[in-house]
This record gives sequence, C-alpha cells and structure tokens, in this order.
Amino acid sequence: MYVGIDYGRMNELSQLVQELSGVKVLPGRAFIGEDAYTIESGIVAGWYKNVYEKEPTILFPVRPEFVGHESPKIVMGKKSGLESIAIWSEKLGIELDEGQTMAVLMEVKLRSHDLKRVLTEKEFQKIAEKIKAEKKDNERWSGLIEAAFF
Repeated sequence: MYVGIDYGRMNELSQLVQELSGVKVLPGRAFIGEDAYTIESGIVAGWYKNVYEKEPTILFPVRPEFVGHESPKIVMGKKSGLESIAIWSEKLGIELDEGQTMAVLMEVKLRSHDLKRVLTEKEFQKIAEKIKAEKKDNERWSGLIEAAFF
C-alpha cells in the first residue's frame, strides 16, 4: 500500500532535524547516521567486494540509496584487513605483492591506531609507496650481497 512517503529523502530530513534541533545523531546510527554505510572491518570489506553488486541486502538490510545515502564506502583503519588493502590498492592503481600487502596492512593498523582515526587516501598511498620502496632497496642490497659473496 502506497502511503506517499519518499524514503529517499529520509537522510535529508534527518540532517534538517539535526540542524534545527541542534541535536546530532550518532555517526553509526542505522539508516541516518553519517557512517551508517561505512565499512572499516576487513571481513566485511571482503563481503562487500564479493556480494554487494549481486545481493546488496546480504550486507545491508536497507540499500543506502533507498534512504538517501551514498553508496557504501570502505575506510582504512585499525580494523581493516587484507581485502581492504586489495580494494584500495586496486582503486588507486597500486600494485602490491602478497608480502607488500601484509606490510602495508600492518603499517595502516599502526598508523591508524596512533592517529586515533581512519586514514586518508593520500596517507594510504604514502604508506604503500614507502613499503614498495623498501622492497626495492632490499632487493638491491640482497643482489649486491649475493654478487659479492656467492
């Protein structure tokens, strides 16, 4: 039965009520919170990558567009996992091997913990570039050592 409610404007209405009342909704509040459709967990990021396009309600019972939110976004923080690194690396065009991916993940977790927040794309890129550069340095040194001693 149609009752004339446009649920697509729910988020917009929530923001107006917050402005007028001066009372903020918690960021993780279902449907209307600023971070309601934000994914930090590596396991959930993996689910998102594997099922969201075909079966979006497996991850979120209510599609973000239905309540006026943007599509889910994956953030990089201390709860991130290997899938999160893979998704961001692909999005930013960064190629990492398995060892580099693990090293980037450890650095992301450490940096996010120290900063007490999620990382920006720029911070992530900096970490990935640092890890890649370290690998090149290690390969160069190991090649020199092998040439000198073997």
